[in-house]
Amino acid sequence: MEIPCDEMDRNLFRASTQISLGNGKKCKFWSDNWLQGYAPKDIAPILFRLAKRKTNCVAFELHNNHWITSLRTITSINKINELVHLGSKLHEIRLH
Repeated sequence: MEIPCDEMDRNLFRASTQISLGNGKKCKFWSDNWLQGYAPKDIAPILFRLAKRKTNCVAFELHNNHWITSLRTITSINKINELVHLGSKLHEIRLH
């Protein structure tokens, strides 16, 4: 049975919680607020639309920068800017 909540409930929950990343296997890469209190989909919304797999965990996507290879073709300067911006934030992440 699905939890009875809508997008506003999810946004309120994300805004009022902090995620401890640990090994990154229980946290969704794109949608959870694990990156300096933000979800990567909020930091890079254009890249989020290009992502082929949006439900993989952080550990999977960070391993060998898999998140980059799961993006559809990057064809604009805005997409490149988001790639560089998100990549610089991800570069600092260390899983335990």
